[in-house]
Amino acid sequence: MSGLPDASFAPPTGRRWARRIGFAAVVIGVASYAGSGFYFVQPDERAVVRRFGRLTGAEKGPGLHYELPWPMGRVDRPKTTQVRRVVVGMSPEDRLLIQQGDVEAMMSSPQSDVLSGDINILKVTLIAQYRIGDPTRYVLRTIDPDGLVRQAVQATLIEALSRMPVDALLTTDRIAVRDAIEARSRALLEQYETGVTLVSAAIQSIEPPRAVIDAFKAVTNEEYERSRKIHDAERDADRRIRDAQARAYERVQEASAYRSQRLARARGEADAFLKQHAEYVKAPDVTRARLFLAKMEELLPRVRMIVLDEQGGESPIELKLIEPRGGGGR
Repeated sequence: MSGLPDASFAPPTGRRWARRIGFAAVVIGVASYAGSGFYFVQPDERAVVRRFGRLTGAEKGPGLHYELPWPMGRVDRPKTTQVRRVVVGMSPEDRLLIQQGDVEAMMSSPQSDVLSGDINILKVTLIAQYRIGDPTRYVLRTIDPDGLVRQAVQATLIEALSRMPVDALLTTDRIAVRDAIEARSRALLEQYETGVTLVSAAIQSIEPPRAVIDAFKAVTNEEYERSRKIHDAERDADRRIRDAQARAYERVQEASAYRSQRLARARGEADAFLKQHAEYVKAPDVTRARLFLAKMEELLPRVRMIVLDEQGGESPIELKLIEPRGGGGR
């Protein structure tokens, strides 16, 4: 019996091979399913993780993470730094077609028609930009972010334009309207708590219907010319006022300097007189003589000497001993 093969070393049958292959497939499937829970978050993303429908905690930052595979776990990775853009009102393409007189384009964009405060129809194009500010709220509460932003901005646009006359909207108050729409839309989106943050809302165009656009342009040009003339007049008035103020300041400075000079001179003369008076009180005769001599020293250099011939027989001549200042007396 030693020549017979050992049964323990018999090759596997087809059934054993099937069991082994099935077991290997199950192991590979389980490993693949478990490995599908690994996920990578990019630098511009934030991961919102839910397990059995509930949030697991804080948002996950960039890097490699693990969560239970679907359907037990779910990972959403919205891009928080990406700025998205939506058009509110008339699209640029429709605007170009309307300018070319395309009636179908005029009829196909009724959402761009807005009434002003004085009941005039305006066609408006506004570009709104937004980003995801709160990833958790965005994932849980937002389905169509573009539609949400478009509706919020359009509602604010209609409200803002309905409060102002058409002339102001087309000329002077366009920037103020844009700022009001942007602030109100941002507050409205924050009130919705959808995690969407408005970045900007820029008005691309506000135009009247094509049938009356020439008349509106004429009014706009006149308003611009009026504003320009007012600006030029105000600038000229400011220049004249500055010149007058400069001249007035110069006169005041000159008067102040003259006043200071006169006061200093008067104080000097007063001090000199008081000193002379003090000396006069001490020695009246000496002071009087000194003052007389000082005055004579001042006057005598200007005295003219005149010699008369008493035997000439002429009538006496009245003479001035002291020549007036600058005089040419004989």
